[in-house]
Amino acid sequence: MADNVLLKNLVSYNFTADFIQADVYARVSRKTGHEYLAPVALLENVRLADTGQLIAKYYWLSYGKNLSMLGDLVSGTQVSFIAKPDIRTLGTRMNNNIAPLIA
Repeated sequence: MADNVLLKNLVSYNFTADFIQADVYARVSRKTGHEYLAPVALLENVRLADTGQLIAKYYWLSYGKNLSMLGDLVSGTQVSFIAKPDIRTLGTRMNNNIAPLIA
């Protein structure tokens, strides 16, 4: 985890990262309580695009419609994206706790 990085909660930032692999993750529906498989992508070296400062060595990200629009990604492909860090959703069991980076 990066040191001395403070991101503002729910503010958009430009990030870059290297795509490593796609996988599925078992999730539980809040509405029905049933378990289902959701696609996820493993990213490596997540950095702020403007400064290059490392935010997370590895990060699992939902492989949603926007990411799938990029087509078939191969390991090592660099992706750029805009995201709003949300302190309520960071630090899950899938990801290292990067919530301390959020101001």
